[in-house]
Amino acid sequence: MSIAPGQLGFKPLDPAADVRDQIAWEQTLNNSRVIFRLLRTLEEFAPVEAIERDTLGFDDVDLLSASALMTVPETGGEVIAAFMPDAAGEERMIAAGIGWGGFVDRRPRIISDFLGVAHSARSLGVGSAMKRLQAAVASTAGFEEIVWTVDPLRAANARLNFGKLCAYCDHYERNRYGEAMGQSHYGGLPSDRLHITCPLTSRRVINALIDGPPPPATRGDSSPDTRLVAIPDDIDAVLSRSKVDALDWRMRVRGELEPLLATGWVITNFASAEARGRDAALVLTQPPRDKLGRPDLDRARE
Repeated sequence: MSIAPGQLGFKPLDPAADVRDQIAWEQTLNNSRVIFRLLRTLEEFAPVEAIERDTLGFDDVDLLSASALMTVPETGGEVIAAFMPDAAGEERMIAAGIGWGGFVDRRPRIISDFLGVAHSARSLGVGSAMKRLQAAVASTAGFEEIVWTVDPLRAANARLNFGKLCAYCDHYERNRYGEAMGQSHYGGLPSDRLHITCPLTSRRVINALIDGPPPPATRGDSSPDTRLVAIPDDIDAVLSRSKVDALDWRMRVRGELEPLLATGWVITNFASAEARGRDAALVLTQPPRDKLGRPDLDRARE
């Protein structure tokens, strides 16, 4: 079963076009009209560089240039951008997402390499909308999964990835990009990353995308069936106070997550600080595995 953007509330700007040929949609987010487009030309890609610099503090070494992005659609992937019209009707780019297409183990997948939302638009829910649209575009094109990496200390990302998208993580990587990437955003910490998988053929994921996510996790402590790893509710606030404290969080979370993931535990949910009455937490379970050894969260719910 494939998922079309229209099933997720994205209204095509060219409704007469076949669903596979549509490249622009609109959606109302927090009472604001937002336009989403698949980018194709060098001129369209150019403003993405500013989004990279603004959102993650990328310098010339870190960023994906407009000329490099020209090849993304040729892999089957897409560069998706979100725009808000101003009073004169001119569109201003407020977010961009980059996803390369390819195959791993004969499975067609999208590698979601970057997603950034301008600071001025972060109260609209654009990031969540971008990931949902990316999933629908990828599914319509025949891809079976989207994978990406994320900092394990960012609670807002964990809420989106595990709580709303129902993705999972079964692999931890130390210092993936070194300490120098995006220092204004990451504070020079080791760039540890969680490897996220969103299986687009999963009933659990499809239901979350179409019908909305399941109720949020409210677990307080670990149990025989779950493990909880605390993360800061706002790592940016921690960094602004003390880099030493932020580094302590990095090492503590690394020390807890690595052995759990290495012994078959999988991050499958997120528990907010509000629900727990303490630090936010990543929720790990031990779901069944399919014939290839991959977590099967659909069977875990049966």
